[in-house]
Amino acid sequence: MKIYTPSYYARFRCLAGDCRDTCCRGWEIDIDPDSYARYLAQPGEIGDRLRAAIDAQETPHFRLVGAEERCPFLNAQNLCDLYAELGRESLCQICARHPRYIEQYGDFAEMGVGLACEAATRLVLLTRAPMRLSCADGPAPFADADAPDPAVCHALFTLRARLFRLLQDRSIPLFGRLAQALTLCQTVQTRLERAASIEEFIDILAEAAKPTCTGLPGEIPAVSAAEASVGPVEAPGPAACTADIFRTAQALIAAFSPAESMEPEWRALLDRAAADLAQAETLPALAVLFQVDAGSPAASDDLTALPLEATLSPAAQDRVSADAPAAMQIVPDSSAPSPAFSLSAPELPGADGLLPEVFFEQFAVYLVFRYFGKASFDGEVLLPMQLCAASCALLRLLLTDELHRTGALSPDRACRIAQLFSKEVEYCPDNLDAILDAFENEDALSPTNLRQLSRFFARTGENSPIDERRGLC
Repeated sequence: MKIYTPSYYARFRCLAGDCRDTCCRGWEIDIDPDSYARYLAQPGEIGDRLRAAIDAQETPHFRLVGAEERCPFLNAQNLCDLYAELGRESLCQICARHPRYIEQYGDFAEMGVGLACEAATRLVLLTRAPMRLSCADGPAPFADADAPDPAVCHALFTLRARLFRLLQDRSIPLFGRLAQALTLCQTVQTRLERAASIEEFIDILAEAAKPTCTGLPGEIPAVSAAEASVGPVEAPGPAACTADIFRTAQALIAAFSPAESMEPEWRALLDRAAADLAQAETLPALAVLFQVDAGSPAASDDLTALPLEATLSPAAQDRVSADAPAAMQIVPDSSAPSPAFSLSAPELPGADGLLPEVFFEQFAVYLVFRYFGKASFDGEVLLPMQLCAASCALLRLLLTDELHRTGALSPDRACRIAQLFSKEVEYCPDNLDAILDAFENEDALSPTNLRQLSRFFARTGENSPIDERRGLC
């Protein structure tokens, strides 16, 4: 069958012993039936080690060792003894494939690399070139996989191709693209839920996908804002944060805070960002005028674009006065007043450069590539787009908070935070299900509110202050 992969896929290389966050620690490693049979029959000392290391429950798995929960075959050099002695063919299925993921859609399949892997995260997010799809012939990954309706699948992937073109249109601010993609998917979802037949369902998808140049995944050309035709691109305007936007930011952090966390570092990032937002809400009058350096250009000129920090600096406190500019005043909305709140992330004094929006673009395209195709089976085109927009907004919040707490944010650190996201969200089904439930049940995370937050971010700067000279390719 045809196997589609992102253009960066062939460049993936495991870091082996140089990996700082090995996948052979902290994960339950299930053993597939074929590998289990081989391990039970393996002769010699390595066979004895295998049998002693396996917990033979309903789903056999390796017994993890020590407080770090290391695989029993992970040696002191962070290399696999099983691989070293018996070769790659000896690995069980999950070890041989990770961090690759596979989805099969009838007569074609897609494969990618997940961001829970350090090497994959840098490969995906620090590549400048827009993602394209490559195609090769190969065996079916799964012999007994469910197959969606071919006509539905074709129409759905044609729509996804349009989303790719929209998300990769670099003439529009990235978060503006996300807002438009949300509008498109919300409109399509509303119409799909009213479809009276499978034929009408397919017609709705086909109509929404116009204009397109291909059906199934293929080459993805640039698309203009006019061609996207999902609403006008709004010109930058005042970026004061209303109560609704503020509540959406808080709800985002709450929704992505797991009941159980694999990595304490992830929980600490979310708790810290939540605390900063809570403190900002209680500050008097202008509430959240954050400042890193009183001598910076932002401190002396642009009071609406001051960076996020945990407390008001003395210089900023001195500037809070009754005659503050109108742009700094409380901004009312239909529900309740809220202070002007800047979540913008301007360049810090002395920073070496800016990481272009391509970092967030690649993150968004990765999420759409990985999850949108599942709508072939369940007809849910809106939820994957909500996940994409919400995840990008959360990453923006966390990177902004990190930057203005530490004064620096390298590509390496930005990738680490994205990797933590993937481990805690993508690779924990319970956490992901809870997040998707929040999108469906919490008003603050409705498509309308996520779109409003995305447009706010689009107006508060197109770049994040990350040193692009270290690690971008």
